[in-house]
Amino acid sequence: MKKFVMVSTAAALVIFGLLYAVFVKGFYIDLHQDEPVRADFTVSGQEIRRADEEEAFIIKGVDISASVAGHYLGEFAADQETYQRWLGNIWEMGANTVRVSTIMDDDFYNAFYEFNSKTQRPLYLIQGIRVSEIANYGIEDASGDAFLGQLMGDVQKAVDIVHGKSVVALNDVEGNGVYLKDVSEWVLGYQIGDEWSAETVAYTDHNPVLEKEYQGEYFATTGEASNFECIMAQVMDQLVKYETDKYKCQRLVSFICDPTTDFLEYESAYARMLSKFSRIDPEHIQPTEKLASGYFATYKLFRFCDDFMAYLSTEQKTKLADIMRSVDPASRYDGYLELLKQYHTMPVVAGFQYSTARGKMKSDEPALTEEQQGENIIQMHEDLVSAGWSGGFISAWQDTWEQKSWNTAFASFLPENSLWHDLQTVGQNCGIMAFVPGEEKAVCLVDGDASEWTEADRVLESPEGFGLSVRYDAVGIYLLIQGREIRNRCLYIPIDTLQARGASVYSDKEGREKSFDRDADFLLCVDGEENSRLLVHEFSDAARINFMEEVNGRNPFVNTPDEDSTVFYESRIVVEKPLDMDRRINLQLRIAAGWVPDDILDVYALEFYDTGRLVHGNGNPQSPEYDSRTDICFGKDLVEIRLPWLMLNFSNPAKMQIHDDYYDYYGVRSQDIGRLWIGIGEEGSGRLVSMEPVLLKGWGEAVPCHERLKKSYEIIQDKWGMDE
Repeated sequence: MKKFVMVSTAAALVIFGLLYAVFVKGFYIDLHQDEPVRADFTVSGQEIRRADEEEAFIIKGVDISASVAGHYLGEFAADQETYQRWLGNIWEMGANTVRVSTIMDDDFYNAFYEFNSKTQRPLYLIQGIRVSEIANYGIEDASGDAFLGQLMGDVQKAVDIVHGKSVVALNDVEGNGVYLKDVSEWVLGYQIGDEWSAETVAYTDHNPVLEKEYQGEYFATTGEASNFECIMAQVMDQLVKYETDKYKCQRLVSFICDPTTDFLEYESAYARMLSKFSRIDPEHIQPTEKLASGYFATYKLFRFCDDFMAYLSTEQKTKLADIMRSVDPASRYDGYLELLKQYHTMPVVAGFQYSTARGKMKSDEPALTEEQQGENIIQMHEDLVSAGWSGGFISAWQDTWEQKSWNTAFASFLPENSLWHDLQTVGQNCGIMAFVPGEEKAVCLVDGDASEWTEADRVLESPEGFGLSVRYDAVGIYLLIQGREIRNRCLYIPIDTLQARGASVYSDKEGREKSFDRDADFLLCVDGEENSRLLVHEFSDAARINFMEEVNGRNPFVNTPDEDSTVFYESRIVVEKPLDMDRRINLQLRIAAGWVPDDILDVYALEFYDTGRLVHGNGNPQSPEYDSRTDICFGKDLVEIRLPWLMLNFSNPAKMQIHDDYYDYYGVRSQDIGRLWIGIGEEGSGRLVSMEPVLLKGWGEAVPCHERLKKSYEIIQDKWGMDE
């Protein structure tokens, strides 16, 4: 018996060791070296093709992630059922490909396998492999273990995962689980990277110790290759070699590029203004004859600059002279798509996005309705295809609450962004599926219908006969104001959040004053469909404190408002001005030579944008008049209003935290509040406006939500579904 136990234990240890070596460490022995290599997708010139098909494969793709409202991305909160539902929606929309930017948890691949096993028209997968932000934006170059070492390990891990032969432990970069479903027959290809730090690229390229060339079995660099390009060649070569030797098959392979690191070289003054100092050229890496599948270029597209070709360096213009003569500068991105397509000898694929946020980042870009989002997506995809690209990916499937944008990131508590939805932040609203606070229905639909409101929501009744009710959810605060002929009256609603600053008097442009019984930080003016707006007291202006110096050169802490200020002005965010590069460069050069401009504002690239102007419409998605931008809607003797949290300086509404006094703490610091104060008065009334408290209780870590397909989904489905 003892001998049997010892033998059984030894056998179990051997089996466990073999399983560990195969499923965790990726160990294998190539016993079939002469077996032919299978490639389900190949590259023919500048086209992607499925095996044995002559027609080019055009990617109609969607980026998908594990992001779920109320959860951090690294939690991988979506389960198998959720992924299957999303994949079904994406398939019904007419897409043929999904892309993930990193290794997902096993629920995703199980769902992907189950979905494709039951459909005749499968969804294909681009498997992304990325490095951590710490490595990408760290202090070392791309040749270090944290960057290159991680990539080399992860490409093997990704290959094993799609072939259903891997076990991955939990970490902070990618998913984890037991991967036993072989989804490789539906994998179109691999993409290295999600974005590259321009600084890391430059630091790598200037490292004199690194090899300037790479000659691998499947990829080799040209004589013009940079250090970073050599590293990309090495990673792709390792990926293809591992899959070829172990599984006798190959997939397409690519690495990410974008306008900040593309191959174009600009005049020095222009390059400095755009912070364009790194270049990556996929053409400096070439596949060898042993690559049976293929190699393609992938770009993340976002607006770069008008008339960019005019600012290319003399050397670059000379190299691209023949191409530039045939590029139409009136086409999308002033010819950027056409130029890239004609430059590359391989297929080119793009990722692109359009946001439905009420905020924006560029002054000359309008806030989009959901319908306009869909129309822009379809137009962009058609422009890509007509320019000769192999299609592209919508970024992304779902709104991503934890995303940040440069002009709002300072104002919120980023570690807990996923607990609330910021309509002001462009990056959070790029999905074609929205998460709506509420288990089954929204807390409030701003549609001029008061049926969802109750007496429990009532805060006050004013002497003029106005009733004011308040609700809130993870999007913002909602107001219901009821009173006779309210559409034709001008009302003032003071709001006090900070309870330490503000003013108790407001003077309009005609010098008429309105007084409140306590200092207010914000003043909501309800003045019909076109003129309703949110004003902010200058002491509570977040844009002023963070961007004033970049807008007009004045330091906000030197030029502080008066202690007894009664100034309220439009609620603002900062945006980029349209780039008149000739004028901007000329001004910078003249200033450097000692010239003082007549209007200093011409020098700065940023400006304030009035985000307090409320958009009138119908915010009910079931209404034929639905406008997703709706902030205010008049009904019969009532008006409903939505105020996003960030517009009221809430840094973390999940815990009811707001910005503390900027001028006491020299920037944004949060404080907890348990109530705000609100009142209502009419223009022309000499009455002192009394303000009543509204109790606030955050929702903490639990954010009940339901999913809603945006109107853009239907527009994309009408086009892509028809093409099938």
